[in-house]
Amino acid sequence: MKNITTELAALQAVHLYRTRQEVTEKADNSYTSNGAQCISFCHNDYLNLSQDARVIQAFKDGADQYGVGSGASAMISGYTYAHRQFEDAFADFMQCERALLFNNGYMANLGVMQALASRQSMIYQDKLNHASLIDAGRLSGASLKRYRHLDTAHLIQQVAKQKTDSDKLIVAEGVYSMEGALSPLPELVKIAHSQKARLIIDDAHGIGVLGEKGRGSLEHFGLTMNEVNLLICPLGKAFGAAGAIVCGSQSLIEFIMQKARTYIYTTMMPPAVACALSASLQIIQTEPWRRERVKENIIYFRQEAEKRQLLFEPSQTAIQTIIVGDSKRACDLSHCLLQQGLLVVAIRPPTVPKNTARLRMTLTCQHEKKHIDKLLDELQKQLT
Repeated sequence: MKNITTELAALQAVHLYRTRQEVTEKADNSYTSNGAQCISFCHNDYLNLSQDARVIQAFKDGADQYGVGSGASAMISGYTYAHRQFEDAFADFMQCERALLFNNGYMANLGVMQALASRQSMIYQDKLNHASLIDAGRLSGASLKRYRHLDTAHLIQQVAKQKTDSDKLIVAEGVYSMEGALSPLPELVKIAHSQKARLIIDDAHGIGVLGEKGRGSLEHFGLTMNEVNLLICPLGKAFGAAGAIVCGSQSLIEFIMQKARTYIYTTMMPPAVACALSASLQIIQTEPWRRERVKENIIYFRQEAEKRQLLFEPSQTAIQTIIVGDSKRACDLSHCLLQQGLLVVAIRPPTVPKNTARLRMTLTCQHEKKHIDKLLDELQKQLT
């Protein structure tokens, strides 16, 4: 039997023990935790929609109309007009045939992979794909191959080795959450088409933020839903709520709805959340200034970091990371920043590869230049 106490002690000894920061109040990027107020640089509410009065009111109105919970699975009686309204609106937004709501991104990824793959299938994933995508591939029963991070040449080599006519799935993220790197989507599209593989993109950190209209990583590269098979969009980041939505063709989405166990065998998302998501989508479509503000903050952050000779990982997205290597060092830096009223969490293995512990910072439309200056000044004191 596994010795739980020993294993917990071992995690603490190597500074990999995880704790939770209990937040008691939020206002824009100002968080209150343990009685102290701080500026958060570690949440993904990029457009500040979780705190928008219109989104909150839509949630309240939805609860008044439908109650707190849906009360049943989607296939029984848990699917409401509020859910369908958001699915239809999102499909129109992404200019695709159909979209399907899941309770969260993890369940969407598991459900999609389980529905589309079999023991005869081959799944090719980027080495640094999110844990939910890796788990989905493993649990699908298919053969799982992982190519070097962002290395499309290595992907081509792996796919070329496959001599059978079995189904092939290529799976990547639009924006990699632990470093902010963009996936080479145009190259992945070409590879998928040439190899007759299905291309599945998880755009958790791109949707709503990237692209002129907020359509995410695809729009950033000038691509459309005609060039990928499935787009999975978790909705707890730029949309400021919860859930995930899967976009694709009418037949493919219908097949997933019929086959995905994580969709069929669970209570449906609360209708009030779907109401809030519809409000968020409307704001994303009509208030581009939020995306512009994020862009401005990214540019300012990179320029000021360079002035201070701070070596951040290359990134043109809202995710900015600085690798410190040692887990204890990363934790110590996080603690020092918190003492100065800055909430930046240390990211350690196994979330990232060994010896690449880091500080991960996210920029939002609500961050001001003075907030960014304070963060970079404190990092300069600690690191140079």
